Amino acid sequence: MPYQRDVQAFSDRAAGYEAGRLGQLHRDFADRAVRIALAVAPGAQRVLDVGSGTGYALRQLAAALPGAHELTGVDAAPEMVRVASQASRDARVRFIEGTAERLPRPDASADLVISTTSFDHWADQGAGLAECARVLVPGGHLVLSDLFSVWLWP
Repeated sequence: MPYQRDVQAFSDRAAGYEAGRLGQLHRDFADRAVRIALAVAPGAQRVLDVGSGTGYALRQLAAALPGAHELTGVDAAPEMVRVASQASRDARVRFIEGTAERLPRPDASADLVISTTSFDHWADQGAGLAECARVLVPGGHLVLSDLFSVWLWP
């Protein structure tokens, strides 16, 4: 699917993304990634969620990291950003529109970068990984997780 259609498809699904069996699957997967992130960076102060979608993973991290002072979600789909912003009640959490390939964050601005089930949607995975490295502080952690299906094997 062309990149812009992929982004539009996620915008179209934003309102109901966390609902139903598929929503539960995504939440379960995000919960596992959050547990890993907390294990490797239990004292993260500045967190960046790349491909944050509705913000579920970032909301879980905010609850588990009371000492964190900045938790930012970046997503290319405008409706995902809107839904995520409305769902969060934590003043430390914000969501902005952007892509993995051009993260709208300064160099060395995150202790922890997490990305859950969005990597396969990045237009240029190499550029996205380079951006994650750019925004991480020295010694920071990247937790990147995605789904894999044998049904999609080429």
